[in-house]
Amino acid sequence: MPVTHESIDIACTPEAAFAFTADPKTQVEINPSVREIRDLNGEQPKVGDQWTVVLDFMGREIISTYTLVESHAPSRLVYTHTSNSADIRIVWSFEPAIVGTRVRYYSNGQPKGFFTTLALNLVKGNFDNNVHKSLSAMKAQLES
Repeated sequence: MPVTHESIDIACTPEAAFAFTADPKTQVEINPSVREIRDLNGEQPKVGDQWTVVLDFMGREIISTYTLVESHAPSRLVYTHTSNSADIRIVWSFEPAIVGTRVRYYSNGQPKGFFTTLALNLVKGNFDNNVHKSLSAMKAQLES
């Protein structure tokens, strides 16, 4: 899973795409691996804020701490995701496109623990598939 990069054009404003992505609660709606979001203070996270995400990835429960590292509305968000299964840096960018907004997702990380014993291509393939499904679900939500 070292690097994942994908983009999608969504018929909405950069502000709408940014706001949707900046709200951790939306991950339950669009990310097929996310089961639960915990430890949110009920407000939009600010740089330095942390929360817990419970995921199901390749049949294993992953409890991860997300930290908001950068927030530059409406163009860029940067998170870190730390767990016993991986350390990942996630960058979202939002820019005007011909129709709406081009949403770009980039992550870079290394598997840890159990996932280091599996073939890296298997782990990366599952991770990339999850990102693709999440972006497609995000598009469907924002365009509805």
